[in-house]
Amino acid sequence: MLSEVTESTVETIVRANKLLYEPKQRKDHKLIIHAFDPQERLGMYCWADAAGQNRRDGSSTQGIFIGVVPERLFERHIEKVPPIGWHSRKIDRALRSPGAAEARSVISGEDYMFHARYQFREFFDPNPNVFDADGTVNRIPRCLVSDSRYVDDKLQTEELSIKGQERRVDLELYTVPEISSKE
Repeated sequence: MLSEVTESTVETIVRANKLLYEPKQRKDHKLIIHAFDPQERLGMYCWADAAGQNRRDGSSTQGIFIGVVPERLFERHIEKVPPIGWHSRKIDRALRSPGAAEARSVISGEDYMFHARYQFREFFDPNPNVFDADGTVNRIPRCLVSDSRYVDDKLQTEELSIKGQERRVDLELYTVPEISSKE
C-alpha cells in the first residue's frame, strides 16, 4: 500500500485502516528471541520469496527473512528460529516475469545472509580478516530456502540457457553459491 501513496484515494485509506486493525488486535503479541546453549553450533537460514508485478506500477515485491538456527535444523529437526533480519520491499529493477522476481529475491537473500553471517561471526572472532570475508563467512553454515520452481530449475541445470526474457537475472542467479535442492 505504501507504493500507492502518490495516487491514493479514499478507498486506499479504508484499506489502510482495515490493515491497521489487524496489528491492533494483536497488541499483546510478543516477539521471542530464543536462547541457545553456548556450546550449540549455530547456522543461518534465509527464506526468500517474491510476488511478481504485484504493485500498481507493475513492479515486483520481495520478502526476505533471516534467522539463526541450531545446526540440527539442517538435518530436518524442528527448531525455534529467532529472527535477526527481515524485510519486504520493492525490487529495484523492472522484471518481466514472476520467476525472475523469485530469482531476484533469492539473489538478494544470499547477499543479505552473507552480510549477516559476517556480522554473526564477529561475535566469536572480534578481529576477523576483512581481506578474507569469504573465509570468515564460510565458517557459519547456511541454507537458502525458496519455493520457486523457476529458481530450482535454473539451479539444477548444468548449462547456461540463452533463452528467455531474463538473461541477466539468470546470470546473477548462477552467482549464488552451492545451492542444493531438497524436497
